[in-house]
Amino acid sequence: PALGPARGAGGALALAADASGVAPRGEPPSAPLELRLRAGDAVFCHPLLAHRVGLNYAPSPRIALLARYTAAGARDVARLCTPLHLFDEFAGLDHGTIQAAAAEQGAAHYVPPATGLDAGADALASSIRAAGAVGVLRLTDLPVLPASAISSLIAHVAANRGALADPDPAAAGTLYEKFPRFGYKDHFKPGDERRLLDVSPAGLAALATGEGFSSADLGAVCAFFEALAAAMDGAVLPALALAAGCGVGVLGDNGFVIRLVEYTEHAALSARPRCSEHRDFGTATLIMDDTPGLEVCIDGAWRSVAPLPAGSALLLMGFCSQVRSNGRLSAPLHRVTDAPPVAGIVPRRISAVFFAGPVRADTLVEPVLLAADEPRLYTCGGQAGMLRVTFPRPPIYVHEAVETQAEYAALNAALTK
Repeated sequence: PALGPARGAGGALALAADASGVAPRGEPPSAPLELRLRAGDAVFCHPLLAHRVGLNYAPSPRIALLARYTAAGARDVARLCTPLHLFDEFAGLDHGTIQAAAAEQGAAHYVPPATGLDAGADALASSIRAAGAVGVLRLTDLPVLPASAISSLIAHVAANRGALADPDPAAAGTLYEKFPRFGYKDHFKPGDERRLLDVSPAGLAALATGEGFSSADLGAVCAFFEALAAAMDGAVLPALALAAGCGVGVLGDNGFVIRLVEYTEHAALSARPRCSEHRDFGTATLIMDDTPGLEVCIDGAWRSVAPLPAGSALLLMGFCSQVRSNGRLSAPLHRVTDAPPVAGIVPRRISAVFFAGPVRADTLVEPVLLAADEPRLYTCGGQAGMLRVTFPRPPIYVHEAVETQAEYAALNAALTK
């Protein structure tokens, strides 16, 4: 295919780079790609791309012209062996310029279809079905994200996590109640600075006994959790059951966990996504944020989701709903990237991710057919615990994403044979 310089760069690297994004030395790619060119064509590739010349079966000699370009004052070539810095030595092809061009082309954000929670179960189910191919729907009439209270809660747990340790680790045995108190993690890698807190209702109650924490902030987070739980339990799950055709009783086993994430501000860098591409396992997920950055993969292309108005959230289908609906509802591949920098600084981003999914490991996740002649995509399902163990966990860093998506493809293929 005819490719512009930026896309050609990525395509060339794909032949030689491994999962870590670093070009291997001394070994050719396992499956060489033959380029079939016509008179007047030229190939623009990185000097470290593994390549070779194939046999010439034509009746005439093969004549080739190779031109090797190097910019004056070129940077360390070894650093250019990553997808983000392939052509940084060439003005106009450096990663920053390419990012800016991509942002300009993607100025028209993906705007998911929207519906209100008060629309009624039938109308909400119809909207979920209509959004099933992408798997993303925007819900309105929700509480406003308490960003400052969430930031305060994360900071409190970060400073006191030793004293707040779960006194009964054995209680953390179920799927979506695996954090009876809380689970805290932080990642501080270049370009990937974030802190996250997974909390269940019991965990929020346990935090109230801690010292040095604002009760007003804790109250705001608790009220926010309760409002999302009421929306999920009273409106979203019944409508999702109608949309999937599996009946409300099938979705009766659902626990809730909220993930509070603070992506700290940092200097604008040519860096990896803040949260790598993944699909959610459970029944459904609600996502709210105060700064853009969420992207979804639609028809093989990453699309930036339009900023969310206050009081609205994104509803993403989980893999359990994808199986139960026999593939009529999709669990979207999504990730988080940097928001546009301000004066060279990527702003802080606060998000709340509300998961709903099976609690019991023996809960069945089986496909439901709506008609006798509906093709069966999923020939089988399984118990939630088995699927959860097999389902790839979201990668922390980008170099793990290739392996993760391969694991997802293998699991999906096993269930559709």
